Amino acid sequence: MSNKESPAAQIERLLAAKDFARAMQLSSWLCATEKSNPWGWMGCARVHFYQGRFALALEDAKAATTLEPNNPNALLLQASILNRLGVGDQSIALLRQLVSMPQPFALEASLALLNSLDRAGRTDELRDFLRLHPALHNEPRATFVINRLLGRTNPQNAIELMVNMAKGNGAMELRRIAGFDAVRLLDQLGRYQEAFDLALYTHATTTPHFDLEAYLNPARAQLDILSKGKPWFTPTASKVSGVAIVVGLPRSGTTLLEQMLDRHPSITGIGEYEGIRTLSQVFQASPRWPMGLAHLDASTARSLQDGYMQDATLRRKNRAWTLDKTLEAWRWIPAIAAVLPGTFFLNISRDPRDTAISIFLNSFNPEIFGWSASLNSIRQVIELECLIVPAALKTLGLLHETIVYENLVANPQDHAKRCLDGMGLPMHDAVLRPQDNTRTVLTLSHEQVRKPIHDASIGRWKNYEWAFNESWDTLAAAHVRRRAACDL
Repeated sequence: MSNKESPAAQIERLLAAKDFARAMQLSSWLCATEKSNPWGWMGCARVHFYQGRFALALEDAKAATTLEPNNPNALLLQASILNRLGVGDQSIALLRQLVSMPQPFALEASLALLNSLDRAGRTDELRDFLRLHPALHNEPRATFVINRLLGRTNPQNAIELMVNMAKGNGAMELRRIAGFDAVRLLDQLGRYQEAFDLALYTHATTTPHFDLEAYLNPARAQLDILSKGKPWFTPTASKVSGVAIVVGLPRSGTTLLEQMLDRHPSITGIGEYEGIRTLSQVFQASPRWPMGLAHLDASTARSLQDGYMQDATLRRKNRAWTLDKTLEAWRWIPAIAAVLPGTFFLNISRDPRDTAISIFLNSFNPEIFGWSASLNSIRQVIELECLIVPAALKTLGLLHETIVYENLVANPQDHAKRCLDGMGLPMHDAVLRPQDNTRTVLTLSHEQVRKPIHDASIGRWKNYEWAFNESWDTLAAAHVRRRAACDL
């Protein structure tokens, strides 16, 4: 009997090793040679999913379920993809069907359903589901959702449970989730010193070493070139149409702006799309970045553009515009200008101290956003972002609009109209009701955007005023000037 590894097993091994190129090559070969085998399409779907190409992943997952309608792996993947695409209602409906599958699929579907209901704010349905499935109370991976639910009625008990988990011996990822869940509850209760201290502890115990200088140096190199006041490259790619990108740091109002504009009938918000990160990885690997943009050939530029547009276009849903709120755009504006000429940029900023404390008290991917672990490193990132974004937009002559969060909240109609005017679109009253948006929000702002536009988070930093020293004064003064300049 042959011990030869099956193609499906090979694909699984390659995916585990994050060898996505070879996994896609083998999956595509399997699709072509064994057309009735769903595992080739599953492999393609999973590669696209891990790379953030969710629209393409959904097409592949649907192809797999067409071949094998009751394949639990394909159905679970399809539900995950729908959730990442913001189609929470469809994801939840599918997961409700899957909880009756055999184990272990029923458990995985139940856990996914718990998280989806929690993220969507469907609290009554969440309680009902837990009541009907009491065994989930003994499942460690359900603990976080159960504790969050408890936090709505008995926050003190929830905090104690969360802190015990955060300071326990569990896996680092689980301790991090518990820690920041407790931080948010402490902040809501006005226990600000405790919230700050626990955030400091959780960052210190769950954030791996992060090389801040290596993270900032590519942007500094751009700033050196931009300071000369003229472009150093001419785009060789064709102009794109209907592409808008929000440029702003985490917690600066990017989600509110996207949720507002997504309500316009001509705009599709595509969330924190991974397309820019994929594009940036190509340039970051180049020893000649950023000067190498001057020598970017048309073929390479076209290939990179196609890579971004392929999935983005599928998400557009026949609307004129896609709106991408990737959090990495500020570091890669010249690359975007070279590969996606014609892009409209929406630069949003917020009081740097409000931005900073909101970043610090929340959990971001510690490998990508390891700079969020201290106010000092956050300040350095904000300082550079405040310098490089205006310089890049001006020097490269890019289409853009500048929005200040505080002004947007105070006068949403006029500031939203400015954004729409820049996109050549008429004002639409629906953009003033982001709380009516049915898209699932996967960012940390998912609870805030389910409420009408409000100013409750403005000046939040004052609850932690003792954590800010004079090193923040220059940034704060610059924001006051920016706010006045952008007021209507």
